[in-house]
Parts: sequence; structure tokens; C-alpha cells
Amino acid sequence: MKNYSLLVLSNYRTYLKKMFPQSFTYILNGELFIKIAFFDLKKVITFLNLHTQSQYKILSDICATDFPWKKNRFELFYNLLSITFNSRITIITSLKEQDSIESLQDIYKVASWFERELWDMFGIFFFKQYRFTSNFNRLWV
Repeated sequence: MKNYSLLVLSNYRTYLKKMFPQSFTYILNGELFIKIAFFDLKKVITFLNLHTQSQYKILSDICATDFPWKKNRFELFYNLLSITFNSRITIITSLKEQDSIESLQDIYKVASWFERELWDMFGIFFFKQYRFTSNFNRLWV
């Protein structure tokens, strides 16, 4: 059964590579990872959310890592879950310190929370964020 699920995941990886040839995809521990440019993020996430063979309807988390010595200082990790297909996918993108990235809160409502946290902790700015105010009171509630 494990080999079958790995085969399905590998086929899906090949399909995504055809859809987004500029991306770098790999499978690690039975999960799919896609590395993309930050300006393609919204297009890829929208596709994964709406496509019949994806249906990644849940944004589990947005994480960031700071690499001060790199040209692209920040790496963002978007962890998505498809209940329909019982699969997870991680979208990875890199940003320079002065770059801003488009908000995903019109696709995933919970993105607003994660994006505000990344703004507070790393100073990563998300444009088209409807309620983008730094409010530390929410951390103490």
C-alpha cells in the first residue's frame, strides 16, 4: 500500500511539474514539497485549492525561517492539507528583506492570523491584507 501511495504522489508531482515548469518539486517522507518564486505563490495556491485533483482546502500553517547571510533572507513555508485526498503539501518560497508578498486571506481566512504573526516576528509585509495592524493584545488573550 505504501508503494502505491508513493506512486500516486510521484505521478501528481510530475503533473504539477508540467503545470508549473519553473517550480522545483521533491518528495520527502511521503510528502510533496514545491519550491516556487514568491510572485507565483498566489497562482500556485489558487490552483491547489480549486483544482479537482488537488482540493487543498486547509491552510495548516505558514512558517518562516530567517537566514541573515543569504541574499533571499527569508524562506516561507505554506503547509496545506487536502482532506479529500488525505495528503499534505508544503509550498516553499524565498524573499529578500525588502520584498513584500501578496496575502492569501481571500483564499484561506486563517492566513490573516499567520501573516500578522510573520509581520510581528520577522517584519515580512503582506500586501492586500485587509486588517493589517500590529496588535500585540491578541497574543495575550
